[in-house]
Amino acid sequence: MTTATAAATIDEAKLEAFVGQAVLGMRAAISRLLLHIGDRLGLYKAMAGAGPITSSVLAQCVDTTERHVRAWLGNQAASGYVVYNPAGGGTYEPAEQTMVVANEDSPIVLGSTFETIASCYANHEVFVDAFRTGAGVGWAEHDRSITGRHAVAGPAERRRRTGAEPEPGRTNL
Repeated sequence: MTTATAAATIDEAKLEAFVGQAVLGMRAAISRLLLHIGDRLGLYKAMAGAGPITSSVLAQCVDTTERHVRAWLGNQAASGYVVYNPAGGGTYEPAEQTMVVANEDSPIVLGSTFETIASCYANHEVFVDAFRTGAGVGWAEHDRSITGRHAVAGPAERRRRTGAEPEPGRTNL
């Protein structure tokens, strides 16, 4: 049995574009992890309304190490989640970002989303097995963090508290 293999012609421009797309995806994945960490540690809440704040002051506010907070702020500023203020010597969180990452009463807070994404990564082997076997993944099989404090503090929790019905086809999870 012979196998004929045609030599693929590589379009360098398409290859470069795809590598760029893949690198952006990796950058986004790391940034999502750091969004989750900022949410869990209360970094965004500590920044909310504080004006320009240094990594040292922010680390003290949330009882963490300055070195890690400095690196976190660098990623957050590069990603556009916070704004670096060179004239003021610190970083601040604009009101628009505060609505999304720090204000649990906001109609568009996404803190629970970061928790859910983190739980999917923690639970990735269950999803790999589901793809292999075709089995579903029940809620009891999800990583326990999906039902943690942050997972219920977002829009679903507000619907539950107010008695609002979820959108058709969606659950209160």
